[in-house]
Amino acid sequence: MDLISIVSGLLPYVKYSIFIITILIIGYFIYRKFYQGKYPIRLSKFVLITLLICWFIVVFGITTLSRGANYTDQINFSLFTSYVNAWNKWSLTEYQLIIFNMLMFVPLGVLLPLIHHKNKSFWRVLIISIAFTSCIEISQLITGKGIFELDDLLHNTIGSLAGYFIVMVFILWTEQRKLTFIPIVKAISIPVVFITLFGVANVVYNAQEFGNLPFIPAQKQNMEHIQMQLETELSNKSPNACVYYNKDVNDIKKGKLIAQSIAKQFNLKQQGGIRIEVDNRIFTFQDDEGSNYNLTYFMSNGSWSLSFDNINDDPLKVDIKQKKQLLENWLKVKDYYLITLSISSKMNVQFVGI
Repeated sequence: MDLISIVSGLLPYVKYSIFIITILIIGYFIYRKFYQGKYPIRLSKFVLITLLICWFIVVFGITTLSRGANYTDQINFSLFTSYVNAWNKWSLTEYQLIIFNMLMFVPLGVLLPLIHHKNKSFWRVLIISIAFTSCIEISQLITGKGIFELDDLLHNTIGSLAGYFIVMVFILWTEQRKLTFIPIVKAISIPVVFITLFGVANVVYNAQEFGNLPFIPAQKQNMEHIQMQLETELSNKSPNACVYYNKDVNDIKKGKLIAQSIAKQFNLKQQGGIRIEVDNRIFTFQDDEGSNYNLTYFMSNGSWSLSFDNINDDPLKVDIKQKKQLLENWLKVKDYYLITLSISSKMNVQFVGI
């Protein structure tokens, strides 16, 4: 999940939160008018509690409600697997998830001490943070809409503590009218640790001539049980070998050129920005009838695919042969090769170019 996907997933729940804020504000003023004298509630505390509720709705929505039930009974009790995956694949997406899981819980650590003075205790915030993130992880496990991961629990808690340390600097400053050294060190400690960690990883990785190059990026290969015997005598002389390199590998400019050409040729409009899915880049287009096209550019090998699925029940009234010829002619002009082209009665089109 990249940053654009995260923001897209957040927006619906932000809307729900705004609606709930409106309801709570109306309810607060009604309560203040009729019951404020008996059970007073300060406006500041009401605002903070409202923000906490809205924060939980947004977080629960993006982590659980917005997903399909595709992770039934999946549990990962291994710590630091996200770091191993990020290191082995050198994946920006994995690092984004680590950072996002921490940033997502920063508001919790900020709000708790402001809501009640007892929450100024480090251990109290720690326990509440673990309880909150545990509820989300257990909900994902029960509904099958996520994986119960210790890494998520760890990063969520770290994020909450980072927010707690930051807000405590301002709380202590307002109470004591001076800044002290220890709270400031605590406030910057977590960001500094992770900036240093990712920075060192970047230096070490780039110092390797070929990176990591694992067989399976996410896990080690156990070769102890494998034995190999050769009946052929190998020469001691080093033979020459041809090495082929695709100049389009990791060339996002080529993907953008293909996207621009497709949009121009078929009169499509690009929707939103470029989404990242692991090593792929996704471009979304839409035609005048509202149908969606997806161009996937595979950064790892420089190939690409364009798919279009018309979800209408009625078949499109188009000349299939003419449409097919149009696509083939465009591919030939652009020096790409048609690998697959399938057109059904509903005009489901998928072709791949390299």
